[in-house]
Amino acid sequence: MRQRRGPIETVSEPAGKPAEMPPDVISWRAHPFVQEPWAKGVGLVILILGFAIALTLTFASLLWGFLAITLLVGSTSRYLFPMVYQINSRSFSEVHLGRRREAEWSRVRRVVDHGDGIFLGVFPTPSRLDTFQGWFLRYPPDPPTRMRISRAVRDKTTENR
Repeated sequence: MRQRRGPIETVSEPAGKPAEMPPDVISWRAHPFVQEPWAKGVGLVILILGFAIALTLTFASLLWGFLAITLLVGSTSRYLFPMVYQINSRSFSEVHLGRRREAEWSRVRRVVDHGDGIFLGVFPTPSRLDTFQGWFLRYPPDPPTRMRISRAVRDKTTENR
């Protein structure tokens, strides 16, 4: 049974069916380009296009402009394109541009709550490798959902320690 409350979706197991899916799954979608102030997103798009145009004119080749757009859009894709997150009793996952990353709660050693999301780290103390080894789950825009996600993440990480 699916219940929809704003950008968050709760999936519960229907009565009488075998347990194929964890009974409590929280799923939400975050899209920073849409959630952040419009000037920030427009500024980024203008910057990317301006850089691509400058390279195209400087080197007199469309190839350089296309390469610039590809590299800059690729490097800012977590801001420009939406991400779908899912939390269940066993693991958490994120889907971005068709690529799914999933990890079990037992791998999480540190939880840091930020204003726009929650960071899950594999090291007990801050490390330079956090960027490569950790996960940042961006919150949806509504505050009640943020609190629910934060509470669920903290519950899951304390259960598995």
